[in-house]
Amino acid sequence: MPNLDFDLLTLPEAAQLLRVRVSTLLAWRAQRRLPFHKVGGKILLKRGDLQRFIEASVIPAAAKTPRKAA
Repeated sequence: MPNLDFDLLTLPEAAQLLRVRVSTLLAWRAQRRLPFHKVGGKILLKRGDLQRFIEASVIPAAAKTPRKAA
């Protein structure tokens, strides 16, 4: 028996988690920016894939440069 120990989300569930519209997820899917699974004609996303997507999207804060004394 295959291991189905992963959390699959529907497009509306994933959109709510990422705080974006379903249309945004559909665009990202078409651009192949976000991995997805098609099961029985239904598009599903793994929660772990979404977490990795978010982590890969981090933009680090700019380093603060010391000010020169006047």
